[in-house]
Amino acid sequence: MAAGSSSRRLTKECFHRLVGLGSILAGVRVAPLSLQSSVKSAGLCHAAENVRKICPQSAWQVQRIEVDFVDPKVKHNGQQRWYARNDSEKAKPDADSIATEMIKYAASCRSNESAHVEAIRVLEQGRTFLLNEGSSAAPAAGRVLLTLATFHCDRGECTDAVEALQVASDLKSAGLGLRVAALEALAGLCLRLHEEGSALKYAHSCGQLVMAAGDSVPKEELVELQFRSKAVALLPASVCARHGAADTQLFEDVPKRLEEDCHRAAGVAVGMLSVAQCAHIGGYLKIAGDLYRRTISILQNSKESSSKVTLASCAMTPEEVQVGALAGLGQLACHVGDFDEAESKITEALTQAEKINGDKHPRVGIILACLADVYARRGKVMGSGDSFIIAEGLYRRCQDYLRSPSIDVPDTGKIVDLVDVMCLSRARYAEIIHKFPNRDEEADKIQKWASKMWKGPRPLLDLMKVDSARTVVKEKGEAPEDVQADETKPPSVGSTKGHVVIDVRLGRVMWKVE
Repeated sequence: MAAGSSSRRLTKECFHRLVGLGSILAGVRVAPLSLQSSVKSAGLCHAAENVRKICPQSAWQVQRIEVDFVDPKVKHNGQQRWYARNDSEKAKPDADSIATEMIKYAASCRSNESAHVEAIRVLEQGRTFLLNEGSSAAPAAGRVLLTLATFHCDRGECTDAVEALQVASDLKSAGLGLRVAALEALAGLCLRLHEEGSALKYAHSCGQLVMAAGDSVPKEELVELQFRSKAVALLPASVCARHGAADTQLFEDVPKRLEEDCHRAAGVAVGMLSVAQCAHIGGYLKIAGDLYRRTISILQNSKESSSKVTLASCAMTPEEVQVGALAGLGQLACHVGDFDEAESKITEALTQAEKINGDKHPRVGIILACLADVYARRGKVMGSGDSFIIAEGLYRRCQDYLRSPSIDVPDTGKIVDLVDVMCLSRARYAEIIHKFPNRDEEADKIQKWASKMWKGPRPLLDLMKVDSARTVVKEKGEAPEDVQADETKPPSVGSTKGHVVIDVRLGRVMWKVE
């Protein structure tokens, strides 16, 4: 969000939404007052004065407040002044409460794309005010920045999200946990943008930050942060090396106590999901399945307070992590031929993603690609024409939600957001429609587009040959976690053994080819 938008004044509607939570408005009376002062001074100070004088007084001290609003429909000439007045002058700003209320308000807007602009405006004003309040308000400012980055990321405004996260990661007074969360999110966001070098840099900075903390952090918290700093470095390293080898010692180092008493569970779940994905890519299917389930269990049983849950951003929030773990379990089940389990888990992930972001968000499109892969694989194994028809429909919807460019649009060389999933799903879609009569020309055109747009170091056609699943349907009752990597049957003729995994949080395709 441009800096200029931070200076916009709250409209009546925005104010009512912000302070209208619970029964707050019962004690608030809005009335017009006189307009004074210079228009030139109406910049950031207006947003700061608004949050300072309105939020704590209306939201936590139910008193009578008189506020002057500038109606955006009315044009004023000359001098203007915007301010708030309270019957009692004893109220003092509470930075943490201001941040909490703004984050709650923003969260209520997240699944409604049309409300994003207003939510971002509120968060920008909170950011401006809290950053100007000094070091005591730094933790609250950091939480607002993380939430703001999440909204920018939801809207595909990755540059703005990176900027907010960089500011948060540099807030020395915000606390180690918040700065680690910002660096985790930066590493993940850079992976989404295909900036692996930057992702590794942020992961390294995270490790150095935790290492330097030493005895200044309680031992229990330090154990958690050490695990997270190792895990955040593992995923980009695996993507860069394309080997996906899981660090089993890191798996053993996961603080098991958090599964029983999860006070800081969100961060540990982020790290555990990253390790699970690396185990999955590397072929350690039993370990991967266990880690995916532990990730979900930790989040479901978490006793973490709502204020601590905000110490995650972008694709690292608890909701996105749970969706990622469910989708990972579904893909793992598909890789071993348990298509009913795969469909169940991915459908559950789809339902949750729709609740978080709305039913047509690009992340929903990524999960639809995973579900289409299940039906495509089932069709190949069972020779079911119906499965191919369903897969075709899901692939088409996936491309719509991902906002994929037309195949007639020439490649400009610029990396398109979520291009990994676009290309892989279109290539698999082309493979499906090749099976239908008189559609070879269409399939070839789609396949050429996908191969040309693919930005990976290995040709896309090589990934299309990867056969990580057994060629027989699993017996009913046989759990996917009981399948070891060496239990899979040899790849079919013309295919290569390996594992291709879609990370639904980051929109990246990760693989290991043996």
